[in-house]
Amino acid sequence: MPAPNANQQVEEHPIVMVGGSSFGRYNKISDAQTWNMIVSDEALVPYAGYKSMVTTTSQAAGRGIYSSIRGNFMIAVVGDVVYKIPPSLVPEIIDTIVTTQGDVYISENNASQIAITDGAHVYVYNYTANTFVQLTAVQFPYETTGAPGYISFQNGRLIIAMEGTNVWAISGINDATKWDYTPDGAGNRGYAGALQSKPDFIKAVVPVPGGGNNVLVMGGTVSEPWQDVGTVKFPYQRSNSNNIDYGCLNSSTISALNQFIVWLAVNEQSGPVIMVSSGNEIKP
Repeated sequence: MPAPNANQQVEEHPIVMVGGSSFGRYNKISDAQTWNMIVSDEALVPYAGYKSMVTTTSQAAGRGIYSSIRGNFMIAVVGDVVYKIPPSLVPEIIDTIVTTQGDVYISENNASQIAITDGAHVYVYNYTANTFVQLTAVQFPYETTGAPGYISFQNGRLIIAMEGTNVWAISGINDATKWDYTPDGAGNRGYAGALQSKPDFIKAVVPVPGGGNNVLVMGGTVSEPWQDVGTVKFPYQRSNSNNIDYGCLNSSTISALNQFIVWLAVNEQSGPVIMVSSGNEIKP
């Protein structure tokens, strides 16, 4: 095609940057698609955005939120106030906790008990009995040796990592107020395990999703696979054949879904790296 002369006009066709995300009945009409973006007001945006639906009386920072499938509501901790958020999205104040800052961790059992840890104490909300209590040192004696941190649930028991120690404690079966501290003949505490592979502090105990009775016990520089073998009193047994040479930098970064655990990992010689594990295998 010859080049246009000075008297000719070149017809311009603008490139369409914003289009639909599905074909019409006939592809020849338009084959434009938009990938990983959303059309809003004739512009591209990366997500739909957020709309405020819940307003709390406390204006402090949010510290943790948990969705209860059994109870059909959410628990949120804002500052020192514990809120219950039902499907109506009208928050109800349950009670207050001692601390006002820092992450909190929340989990529940099958007895309508939701446990909250704040690095200082353990609190139990029973939504059937509508009670909220802070466990005493008699009820939760591990509090005298460390700080209750990351909490999880497996096979009827709540599991709490005691920050500042290598110990992780388990509750009685579906009883968030029972934490046995009685030593056995070998000097071990009842209903408690210990991080063993390295001299380290514990960060979290995370049930392996899709892993049956397996948990990953995380320290600051190492992680150990353990398994619930069903023995009396303390049912967990550590895998003696392997461990993961990466620990957890911050237990608030841990997420578990499908068959994987993802977290911000570190060890003595490595900088921070995001790791994914199925319980035994690990890769960045």
